[in-house]
Amino acid sequence: MPRPNNPHPSTIFSLIPVNDRARAVLAHPNNSHLVSLIPDLKGPEYPEGIKHGLNIGFQIGSKSRHTLATLGRNGADITVEGSNISRVHCSFEIHQDSRLILLYDRSTARSTQLYGANAIPFELERDPRRVVVTQNFNKEFGFGGVTCDFVRFRIHWHRRPNPLDMQEHLSYREDNPRFARTLDETPIVPPSGLVTEINTRGNREPKIRHMGKWPLGSGSYGQVWRVANVDSGEFLAVKRVKLPEQGLQSSAYTMLKREVEALARVSHVS
Repeated sequence: MPRPNNPHPSTIFSLIPVNDRARAVLAHPNNSHLVSLIPDLKGPEYPEGIKHGLNIGFQIGSKSRHTLATLGRNGADITVEGSNISRVHCSFEIHQDSRLILLYDRSTARSTQLYGANAIPFELERDPRRVVVTQNFNKEFGFGGVTCDFVRFRIHWHRRPNPLDMQEHLSYREDNPRFARTLDETPIVPPSGLVTEINTRGNREPKIRHMGKWPLGSGSYGQVWRVANVDSGEFLAVKRVKLPEQGLQSSAYTMLKREVEALARVSHVS
């Protein structure tokens, strides 16, 4: 039976069903302990008012330290039945450094995808298949089937995750060696080679996609911002430069070009 009141206090977000198969997931007896009424759903996407949702947070106690929840057909935290659903189809993971939350596609058929406004979908050439989910981006996802929408949920955030609060929760969790996941946190784009033009890419790796923008400072040639790498969960420093008013043949442009080439060679684990 659903919890009669609000979601569990440790809930970070809830999964609100969008289609009938998602509603069947909430009705599954294995998932009943995670279901509650969600009384604060408002807006055109919730025309029927109060709905039920699956509560995702530290109360689940997943088998891996940085895992919030797994969804799948067998042995997952949330049971999803269906012949086109993998044993563990997808999962929500906490990045071990940035504390951002990522959705991982763990299905053998790569059949998890993001939908809706401000969606930044998975791309076929990227591996591992993972994207950051936030209050403003990637708020709806589906999985299973040829069109990746056999089961479809909307993510409803109850609070903005606090890194210090998340660190405290993680400190009480321990990995079970039998179930711990090995997350590949290596940078997606390696250091580039010698750059001869300002707009020349030094490698053929997928383009870095980023979200959010927090100011860090400014200098002679532009502003520096902190952004989140959508596909790795890491924070990056991005410098946005402005072309000099004197034109491309000026000494200011030459100095700017040298700075961009120097920055292209920089690589640091932090």
